[in-house]
Amino acid sequence: MSKQKEYSTARLIKYLTKQEMVAITHTKLRKPIALTFYLLSKLFFLLGSKEKGVQYALKSRRVASINKNNLQIAAFMRSEWIKPVLYTLLPELPSGMDITRLNARILITAIPEVEENIVKSKGILIIKFSETFGFLAHLADLPRLQKYFHVVLEPSWVGYALPEILIWATENTSEKVFVMSAYHDDFTFIKSLNSNLVPCTIGPADWVNPTVFKPKMDADYKYDAVYLANYDNMKRVDRYLRAVVKLSKKHPGYKAALVCAGHGGNKQDLNNAIAWAKNKSNLSFFPGVPQHELSKIVAQSKVNALFSLREGANKGLAEGLWCNTPALLLKDCICGNHRHINAQTGLSVSDSSIVDALESFYLNKVKTDPRAWVEKNIAPQISTQHITDLVQKSTEKPLLTRALVKTNTPELNYLDSKCQPFLGLRKAFLTACAKTYNSEEKLLDVIHDHHRLFARLDAEVSETTSLQKQAR
Repeated sequence: MSKQKEYSTARLIKYLTKQEMVAITHTKLRKPIALTFYLLSKLFFLLGSKEKGVQYALKSRRVASINKNNLQIAAFMRSEWIKPVLYTLLPELPSGMDITRLNARILITAIPEVEENIVKSKGILIIKFSETFGFLAHLADLPRLQKYFHVVLEPSWVGYALPEILIWATENTSEKVFVMSAYHDDFTFIKSLNSNLVPCTIGPADWVNPTVFKPKMDADYKYDAVYLANYDNMKRVDRYLRAVVKLSKKHPGYKAALVCAGHGGNKQDLNNAIAWAKNKSNLSFFPGVPQHELSKIVAQSKVNALFSLREGANKGLAEGLWCNTPALLLKDCICGNHRHINAQTGLSVSDSSIVDALESFYLNKVKTDPRAWVEKNIAPQISTQHITDLVQKSTEKPLLTRALVKTNTPELNYLDSKCQPFLGLRKAFLTACAKTYNSEEKLLDVIHDHHRLFARLDAEVSETTSLQKQAR
């Protein structure tokens, strides 16, 4: 019995054509667009508008790296006038924005050691999401914050020529600020500034919680491929759907899964395309699922695909590796995931090879062992240690407290559930760092609260260990 048609062919053709134009723009036209923005930047500088000049220079660099925009940005980042210009380019604070609203976007992974108001050892503070960097530049007393903490930035997206990131190269420049830079071009850009910003190869995909994302217990697969996305056009769900439909014509038993989070702005067009794909293939569509359900779907799939053109460091692909599900990544994708792809973890292919690659996984021709690789290379403990070692190498003062292991679940959290009480101190910490608070006394109190909590947790661990030994 044939499936009833529940989609608009005209709408589908229009959507797929538009998506092809998006792909051409982001692959073939990147350099010309970057050059155009660079020339506009030069024009605005000639007309005396530094703000517009900087704005278009940064836009140019975010689109593509060309020698001209690299030299231009490096030059004006050394100028005395750049700081106020970058402040004007920062996104405006939302109405009524209070610094404590950022509490879920920060995580302390090492606690400062302070004796008689003298900092013996700084702590480590991780700040997540690019917009948060700008908000804190507006709201926080950065010199006070950096007196007690090494700052580590975890940006949202590739393309680091952002006022929200660069402002940290103009504030308190004697203090190094560490920037997670998983994408090689972002790493190169940050390093080329020769500033207090220090890039590291760790990224958002290096903090997956291995207790949530784990391999399936049975041997059978439910899906031949899975795609994790949202409704944003850049995710190129259409490319996955077209590949699934084409492959299903050759292999009628082919089963694909699509998990789509609810955000993104093109729901009607994409839902129509999904209806088309479901009509033409065995596609299972999941419109947003919690993490534990997502883990099951990914673990039951032969391959976890990503064909988008631009990402940050996609967590979904890394989560699949922890489920022992190999990755299939588009070579043209601008993202920080390429360093995760190797013979043990999956394939990186051109757009024209997508269907052939999916078929190879379907026919079990690709042999991988992703979980073994991630356990040795990007476990949260390893990523936390990588950050800690980088900070340690950059400072004359040793870190005196052991690091608390970070994970993204999906937001900032501690891997050890016993560390959850530390999360309750974040609002008090941010209040103590606010520009509106003129004393360091509150911040010192919060630091002492962290130490008391740390000591209590240590005591509980020691007591548990002692009881276990007695039981033996």
